[in-house]
Amino acid sequence: MTLSNSRLSYTDCFEVFDRALEDPLGIRIPCQSLDIATHYRMRMHQARAIDRADNARTYEPGHPMHARSPYDELRVMLRQHGAQHYIYLVKNKTPTAIEPLSELEQLNGPNTGNLLEHLDARSVGGDRADNQDRRPEGVVERLVQIPLITRR
Repeated sequence: MTLSNSRLSYTDCFEVFDRALEDPLGIRIPCQSLDIATHYRMRMHQARAIDRADNARTYEPGHPMHARSPYDELRVMLRQHGAQHYIYLVKNKTPTAIEPLSELEQLNGPNTGNLLEHLDARSVGGDRADNQDRRPEGVVERLVQIPLITRR
């Protein structure tokens, strides 16, 4: 499926992005199916790419907005809760604590072996085939109703 390169084709996406930026955490959009959610997510990514391209033409190289979009601060993710599919637009957050791996004693002790093997053996998530809710505890989102065009 080909997506349009016209900014006018994505006015709904830009409205959704703006609403997500207004909320401290972001928003979610309920979708009727995974196919609809996937297609709308593709449109969101295309809208953001168009915004970056427009800003590359608008701003000179070296300007903070050259080839960037204010919507880059949002992650667009698909999640399923029971039978309901959602598109989440969540603000990227800077971690409050960063720990250099070379300073972690439990990773660099005499019995840990290769650091990468140690990390691979304890990786979490994998392929996310279960696609369950993985939000940190205490995260509260606002439900936003946005009509989506369904395929016939």
